[in-house]
Amino acid sequence: MSHDTDTDKQRLLRVLDAYGADPARWPPQDRQRLSPLLAAPDPEVTAHLAEARTVDSLFKEQEQQAHAPSHLMGAVLNDADRLYGARDKGFLFLLRPFVGVGSGLAFALMIGILVGILSPNLTVPDDEPLLNDLAWSDSLQEWELGNGSS
Repeated sequence: MSHDTDTDKQRLLRVLDAYGADPARWPPQDRQRLSPLLAAPDPEVTAHLAEARTVDSLFKEQEQQAHAPSHLMGAVLNDADRLYGARDKGFLFLLRPFVGVGSGLAFALMIGILVGILSPNLTVPDDEPLLNDLAWSDSLQEWELGNGSS
């Protein structure tokens, strides 16, 4: 057996595993080159071909059983259109992506206002001397006199 024939045989076995026994489903470049090998009296190819035909027949049976009645498919499509088709109409549909972000920002604003109202007074009382007064005064004595200290 030559190298090309051995390589073609291995390729045929992979094609049978991947695409099944029907050469019409094979890739076009493999169809012409590998179809003559199906008629060869090779036991390994014959076994793979029989297995591929069995798998194809099982798939065909399942395909025939999986079809839903047309009235059921029509009802499902009408319900889907009724449920989801109306959502894309109107101006509010355009705002839908911003609802989550907007609600988060509104919640953060409310928490900030609540914390601001309930928090203790964090500002410096007006009757306390400030450090800036000392820094900008001409002397320490002037600062003491200005603050009522003696």
